Amino acid sequence: KRDNFTTPITNRFYLYTIDLGVGSDKQPITVHVDTGSSDFWVVSIDTQCASSSCFFLGAFDNSTSTTFKNLNLPFDLGYLDQQGVAGVYVTDDVTLPGDVTVKNLQFAVARQTTRNFGVLGLGLITEEAMYYKNLPGVEPYPNLPFQLKNQGFIGKAAYSLYLNGPQTDLGLILFGGIDQAKYEGPLTTRKGYSTLRLGITADTISVNGLDINFDTVVVFDSGYSFSTLPQGVHDAIQKQVQNPDGSINCNQPDDSYFSVHFGDTNIKVPYSSVVFNQNGQCTFTIGVSTGGLNSMATLGDDILRHAYVVYDLEANTIGVAQAKYTDDSDI
Repeated sequence: KRDNFTTPITNRFYLYTIDLGVGSDKQPITVHVDTGSSDFWVVSIDTQCASSSCFFLGAFDNSTSTTFKNLNLPFDLGYLDQQGVAGVYVTDDVTLPGDVTVKNLQFAVARQTTRNFGVLGLGLITEEAMYYKNLPGVEPYPNLPFQLKNQGFIGKAAYSLYLNGPQTDLGLILFGGIDQAKYEGPLTTRKGYSTLRLGITADTISVNGLDINFDTVVVFDSGYSFSTLPQGVHDAIQKQVQNPDGSINCNQPDDSYFSVHFGDTNIKVPYSSVVFNQNGQCTFTIGVSTGGLNSMATLGDDILRHAYVVYDLEANTIGVAQAKYTDDSDI
């Protein structure tokens, strides 16, 4: 029995992925790591895809797995980017990097999808697609973090997310623990505002010496490449990265940043992290959130690369600190 383990995740710029082995024969399948949803699903060899590229990262063939079981329960999930997936819930063994095999994990096999690859949702069980729809008789099931706990791999259904620096190839998820070497300054922990979305309140955002009263709930969503913030905050940050003619300045100094405040924790985010340079044409990555459950302020990968985030699914809390880029470990 162990209390925690670390698994690498791959930085593909727009997203982070994890390499899994699915089924008794550990079929290699790579999926998107998403802290903003709660279901794990895979593409199968029979999935109807919007594009043939959906098979590039591996497709599951349940006929060769001796541990596969079809639950015949429908699965249907629409994401906030208008992409969707429909399929069926199953159980099978799933192996994580480091040879951790979770037995009889419930997940979904896609029958059809508009996405290009499967997703490993690591959110609250109350955010699971079919439970979230409030269908009669549907109860939450233990998703991956809870099954890791139930099967003795970790002490509690919690994990820490360390995306590492923007130019690095690998980030880390530490299941069941906190690595104190990977952050600096205080780690501030706050209770989630809701049982349906794992988010906490941010206090202020400092832009160019000005504290903007934020006091709004933010979701820490690794599934989002780019963040969304309320209009006033968005405009203040955008102004800092613009040229006089309104175009976005590609040359952002690394020592110039805005910061997001959670109590005693300040997450410093260089302006260079929210400017995307595509062949010399630069765009501002942050979008506008309008409020409401489907348009909450969201900290995506552009900001999360500068934070160390502890998701405790049992206590419904999030802990946040300034990330410290290092190979050192202190768990």
